[in-house]
Amino acid sequence: MKVTIVKPNEYLKDHIQKITIFRTLHKIIYQQKITVSPFSCLSYNHYDIPDFKVKSKVIKQKNKIQLTGPKTDDNIYALHNGKLSQVLIELNPSSFYYLFGQSPASIVNKTVALSNFIPESKSSALLECLVENNNSRSHIRKLSEFLVDKMTSALPAVGYIDQSIKLIDNSSGNITVRSVCDQVNKSDRQFNRKFNEVVGIRPIQYIKIRQLHFVINRIHRNHFHSIKELAYDTGFYDPAHFANSFKKLTGMTPGDFIQSDEHIALDYFSELI
Repeated sequence: MKVTIVKPNEYLKDHIQKITIFRTLHKIIYQQKITVSPFSCLSYNHYDIPDFKVKSKVIKQKNKIQLTGPKTDDNIYALHNGKLSQVLIELNPSSFYYLFGQSPASIVNKTVALSNFIPESKSSALLECLVENNNSRSHIRKLSEFLVDKMTSALPAVGYIDQSIKLIDNSSGNITVRSVCDQVNKSDRQFNRKFNEVVGIRPIQYIKIRQLHFVINRIHRNHFHSIKELAYDTGFYDPAHFANSFKKLTGMTPGDFIQSDEHIALDYFSELI
């Protein structure tokens, strides 16, 4: 599988975390473990559509244009059984809420048709444009045009939520919810409620996941000498606590993860710092 990262256009840089192209030359049968993530995604599959497995339940996918919510379960897989040509647009944590006018909480650990959130006529029109050719750059352009159009009716930004996301990301997840509340001048109750509405998951979940992403990035760059060093440098009070938290979010111990080729995460999170 070839994985290519593409920068979003200038108009969408505040709404898109990353655009990724996944392609294979031939049919593949492959089970890809998906790393937990707080980001919702818009995707288009030109050829065969991967199925979605959460725990032991396989969810058959029929829609070429999909929305996927935040992923908090450590046992989610994409099941490939065919030729792959996929564009995956990963939205910033608050952008699904702003662009689609609804909380992504309803699609956490789920993949649904785009038509669940926009009129069927608009979804069909977008699909007609996308199927015209198998050119991933063209697909990115058309999906980006769709998102730019969504910006014209976007909800106003919730400033303190976006500020809190930056605080968490800049700390590499080594921060407490209490500290974030203090810095954005909001009560715990008010902050937790609005963060969950906008981002789709609780702030403590977001913190733990972003902490994990930072660890994965350190592993990718080989910026560590031992798992013990990784634990202390990323805010864990002891290696055992680090290993338990890591396994809860990935389904693997840090040592097994380092040796595994099951994840694409080591490439996928390589540019976080």
